[in-house]
Amino acid sequence: MTFTWKDLARPKPCPYGSTLYKRVIDSSAWVAQEKVDGWRVLVDLGRNGKPVLVTRHGETLAAPKGIVSELATRFPALSTVDCELIRPWKKLVALDVLQIAGRDMSRQPLSERMMRLGALFGNLDSQSLLASVSSSLKNKEEFYESITSAGGEGIVLKRLNDPYPRAGAVWLKVKPGLGK
Repeated sequence: MTFTWKDLARPKPCPYGSTLYKRVIDSSAWVAQEKVDGWRVLVDLGRNGKPVLVTRHGETLAAPKGIVSELATRFPALSTVDCELIRPWKKLVALDVLQIAGRDMSRQPLSERMMRLGALFGNLDSQSLLASVSSSLKNKEEFYESITSAGGEGIVLKRLNDPYPRAGAVWLKVKPGLGK
């Protein structure tokens, strides 16, 4: 299956402290993931296993060699991963997995996709050029506070039972300065 940015939803702003925020933040049906500051890219490992990074504007980026080699050892051919490329292109943070070895994962619940992604990224060391996004099922408000107080961008709230979002689906972006 081929994924393009036209098919995929972007997080919708959710002001901190808003009614929607209050309804979601303590719900066990939602998980908070760190909102990472970088360039959002789809990483597509084709039949040859060589990764191609495509921005949400459809531009193809050349991945740094170290990232390419690490991706090739972690993911089988015919895999697609939703990532954030951290400037100055020194780290790739995996947010979600859409396809593994040709198997469409996008229709699986987020909880399943997170488990699969964790298995692929399970033994990374601090020197790795790859990372999986940090997340919290409990204490999401404390998680938000710890990220923003450390200078991070915020969080994205996602429902655990949802498939990967297509246009119209909901991920909620919470960060300072969105207003109420």
